[in-house]
Amino acid sequence: MSDVKLCAEMLHRIFPALDVSNIKTVETQKDVNPELKRFLNFMDKNELSEDPFVKILDEKVREAKDNIKWRSEFMTLLTIEDEKFAEGRIEGEQHFRLLFS
Repeated sequence: MSDVKLCAEMLHRIFPALDVSNIKTVETQKDVNPELKRFLNFMDKNELSEDPFVKILDEKVREAKDNIKWRSEFMTLLTIEDEKFAEGRIEGEQHFRLLFS
């Protein structure tokens, strides 16, 4: 998993409402503040800047990526979460079929 993908995944897990899938549209928007634009460019293109927040975020992502124990735990949690999500989907489909059959 790339640094940017790992960072995006971590942010999405922390802030589920944060949609980072459409960040490319920021470049065409003139009303986006420069700090947000630098952050989103980091997320989209792994573009580093002199912005202090982006520098810290890049450093922390690299630390997380290099931390084998943390990375293993995170990947295990992602696997468990994905399995639970799949189980929930199957259960929901079964309930739907019972209700509408």
